Amino acid sequence: MAVEASIADKLRMLWNLQLNDSQLDEIQILKGELPMEVADFEDEVAGLDTRIKKMKAVLKESEQDIAKMQTSSKEADGNIKKYQKQLDEVKNNREYEALQKEIELAKLDIQLSEKRVREAKAGLEGKKESLAIAEAKFEAKQKELEVKKVELQSVIEKTEGEEKRLRKHRQKAREGIETRLLNAYDKTRRTYRN
Repeated sequence: MAVEASIADKLRMLWNLQLNDSQLDEIQILKGELPMEVADFEDEVAGLDTRIKKMKAVLKESEQDIAKMQTSSKEADGNIKKYQKQLDEVKNNREYEALQKEIELAKLDIQLSEKRVREAKAGLEGKKESLAIAEAKFEAKQKELEVKKVELQSVIEKTEGEEKRLRKHRQKAREGIETRLLNAYDKTRRTYRN
C-alpha cells in the first residue's frame, strides 16, 4: 500500500524544483546572448568568405577577358602588317581597295579592343577595391568572432560544473512529483515571460 504525499510535501517538492530551475535560468542569463551572437558571427564570416571567393573568381575572369582583348588587338596589328606587305604586291585597283578596307577594319578592331581594355581595367580596379574592403571586413569579423568564442568558452567553463549539478538535482526533484502537477508546472514555466 503506497502512502500518498501530503499537500505540504507536494508543495515542498515543487518549491525545490522551482529553486533549481531558477538557478538554471540565472546561469542561462549569465551566458546571455553569447551563443546566438557567436552563431551570428559565424554565419556572417561564412557569408563574407563566400562573397570573397566569388569576387576573386570574377576578378580572375575579368583579367582573362582583358588578356583575350589584348591578344585580339595584337592579332589585328599583325594582320595590318601582313596586309601592308600585300599592298606592295597588288596587281589591280580592286585588290588594293580590298586590302585598304581590311587594314581599316583591323585598325577599328584595335581601337575597339583598346577601348574595351580601358573600360575593363577601370572596372577591375573597382572590383579590386571592393575585394580589399570585403577582405578587411572579413578579418575584422573573424577577430570579433574569436573574441566572442573565447568569452563564451570562459562563461561555459565557469558554469559547466554548477549547471551539471543543478540538472541532476532537477531530475531527482522531478521524480517524486505527480505527472499532473509536473504538466501544470511545465506549462506555467513555458508561458512565464518575466
